[in-house]
Amino acid sequence: MSKTNMKFCDSYFLVDPTKASVFDLILLLFFPNLISARFIDSPPDTLNSARRSFASRWMIALAIFLQKVLLFITTPLAFIGRIVTYWPNLLTANGGFFNLILNLLTEKKKKPDESSATYASFLGCTDRRVELDQKIEVDTIEYKSMLSMMASKIAYENKSFITSVVKNTWKMDFVGYYDCYNAFQEKNLTQAFVFKASDTNPNLIVVSFRGTELFSSDDWCTDLDISWYVYELKNVGKVHAGFSRALGLQQNGWPKENISLIHQYAYYTIRQKLRDMLARDKNLKNLAFVFYEICHLHEINVRYNKLSYLEFFFVLFKIVLALAFVCETSE
Repeated sequence: MSKTNMKFCDSYFLVDPTKASVFDLILLLFFPNLISARFIDSPPDTLNSARRSFASRWMIALAIFLQKVLLFITTPLAFIGRIVTYWPNLLTANGGFFNLILNLLTEKKKKPDESSATYASFLGCTDRRVELDQKIEVDTIEYKSMLSMMASKIAYENKSFITSVVKNTWKMDFVGYYDCYNAFQEKNLTQAFVFKASDTNPNLIVVSFRGTELFSSDDWCTDLDISWYVYELKNVGKVHAGFSRALGLQQNGWPKENISLIHQYAYYTIRQKLRDMLARDKNLKNLAFVFYEICHLHEINVRYNKLSYLEFFFVLFKIVLALAFVCETSE
C-alpha cells in the first residue's frame, strides 16, 4: 500500500517480508542508515524512531526472518497438518486401531470425509469434548465463560461439525458460518460462526472467530507481523495491522459499507447479520460488541455501558483485544 492511500489513519508502520532479503536484515541490524525502505512503509519520523535502538531493529529483523521461513515452508507445513489430522480421523471412522486393521484385511476400510460433522481438526482430535457442563447454572458468569471457551474450541472445526454441535449437542440456534476474505493476502483466511443461546435471559448471541491454526503459515505470519496503524479514534493506540486486515480492512481503509459483490469481509458481513437480528427482535434495545471502535469510526450508534439486554462474546483462541481494536503495542 502506498503512502498516498493512507488517509484512513493518522500514522502507520507496515513491513513486507517478501520484499526483504537476508542482506537487508543484516543492514537493518548493523547499518540502519544504509538500508533502503523498500520493505518498510512508514512516515520518515516513525521509521527513524523504530530503527533508533538495536533492540527494536532486532525485533523487526527477527519477525521478518521468521515470516520468511514460514512462507518458505507453507506447502510442507500444510501437508504435515493434513497427515497428522487425517490419521486420527481414519482411526475414529473405523472404530479404532484393531478395527482399522480388520477393515483393511476385509477391504471394508472407511475413509473419513473432511467436510462431515464427525471429522475433527488436529485440536479436536486431541480433545474430543464438546459438551457443556450441565452442573453450571444458566445465565451466570461461569456459564458464559464456559460457553465462550467451548465456542473458541470448536471454531477450529469445519462448518458441518460446528453446526452439529450447536444444534444437536448444545440445543441452541445456529445462525451462520462465515469464511471471509483478506484483501491483503488475497485469500479466505478469517473464519467465524454465530449462534444464539435462547435459554439465557436475555438471549445471548455469540460470535466466535477461529484463531491461529497450528499448520497454517498464513496464520502464524499474521501473528508475527509487527505492522500497525493508528486510527482517528480517541484513547486507541497502535492497532495490529494483521488483525485489522483479518477483520476486513481494505486497500482504501474502512469504507462505511462493503460494496464488493465477490468477497465477504468479516466485519461487514457479521455486522449486517447482527443488524438484521436486532431489527427482528424489538426487545433488544442496547448493543454491546467488540466491533465498537470501527462502528464509532463509521458513526454507528452503539453503547458500551449497558449490557442488560444483549451481550456479544467475540471469542478467540488468541489475542482477543487485538481484534477488539483496543490493543496498544509498544514501539
